[in-house]
Amino acid sequence: MKKLMIIAVIAIAGLSSCKKSLMESNSPTTPKAASKVSELKARETFKWKTSKSLVLYVAGINTLTPISRTLVVSSVDGKTIYHSSLQLMSTSSEINLVVPATNKEVLISYGKIKKVIPTSSNMLQFDYNANN
Repeated sequence: MKKLMIIAVIAIAGLSSCKKSLMESNSPTTPKAASKVSELKARETFKWKTSKSLVLYVAGINTLTPISRTLVVSSVDGKTIYHSSLQLMSTSSEINLVVPATNKEVLISYGKIKKVIPTSSNMLQFDYNANN
């Protein structure tokens, strides 16, 4: 029994001596974290702005009778609304929007008319033609 105990102690000591110390590892050093915003440094190409400004041009059309609906500009999934207003179909207008910079498209709804418009340009165009 004593021999078995001695063999177990030697085995444990041998295995633990093979373990690499975490303090000895040659991992790259991480830079010291900035304690003030003024100390932050970013690449010149980094964009700090998390939103972008867009202008939506709504082209009105003449109607025999006044038609007004709610014009809604939202995320494509419809979960986030960026603008909502009552719009007379015969009136052209210009609407300033602010959307997240990561948005590639917005959904514009006017009654049954729904259009997905890319936000690659800062100027968006919307008309009431349901075929677009």
